[in-house]
Order: sequence, then C-alpha cells, then structure tokens
Amino acid sequence: TTLGVKNTTTNKIDLSNTGTLDSLPFYACRAWVNFDASKDTSGSTSSSNTNRLILGSGNVTSVYRNAAGDYSINFTTAMPDANYCISVSCADGNTNNNVVVSAINGTNAQTASQARVYAMSEDSGATDPVLVHVAIFR
Repeated sequence: TTLGVKNTTTNKIDLSNTGTLDSLPFYACRAWVNFDASKDTSGSTSSSNTNRLILGSGNVTSVYRNAAGDYSINFTTAMPDANYCISVSCADGNTNNNVVVSAINGTNAQTASQARVYAMSEDSGATDPVLVHVAIFR
C-alpha cells in the first residue's frame, strides 16, 4: 500500500517498508483530537457529564465527560482492535498546577471504538483541563 503525496505519482511513501533506516515502516496517526475539557459543545463552561467542546479533530465523533478528569473519545471509524498507542498532553490554564494524564485505567481499558483518558492536577486531584491533545497510533 502506498500513500500519495500532493496527488503526484512519483512522490509516494511505501507503507509496507521494513529494513534499513532509510526505509522504516510508516505508521500514521489513526485519530486525533484537541478539546476543551472545561466546556460543553456550546462553548459554555460546564462541569456536567456531557460532550466536550472539540476544537479540532480527525476520526473522532465526540468526547464525553464521564466525571471530572475522565473522558471517553469516540472514533468515527473503529480501530482494527484495542492494541493502539495513545499519546496525551494537557494544559490546565493555571501556571500553579501541573496536570498529569493517564491514558489507561485497568477497569476502563481502551476498546476498538473508544479511548479513555484521565487528567489529574497535582494540587487538586481530578481536573478538567482547558486544552487536551490526544493522538492515536496503530
């Protein structure tokens, strides 16, 4: 399988490459989302368990707040299985707090159709950061 670049036939990346450093395999981001966990879809600050405000995304239909600092990210097209990698970063809008994120909880493991991420403030426990960036690789 190849991925076309700029709709030309000469510039392609071979997705099946293995071997030397010059021909390493190419693993694309399968889903990504940038959301404000402190706001609902209308843009209003909210601590209700509702869908969150998505600022930008790819292959993500919604982000649901399950509780403070606990979010379910729903994929438009499911992953082949639950064996993907989640990369997460957060900003809480307050320079006095550090946000620690965890992508997996043993009781709420990721599935092919949904990833779950968590955010905790160093000072106050579970928190709804103003910016959460998530990328899914498989």
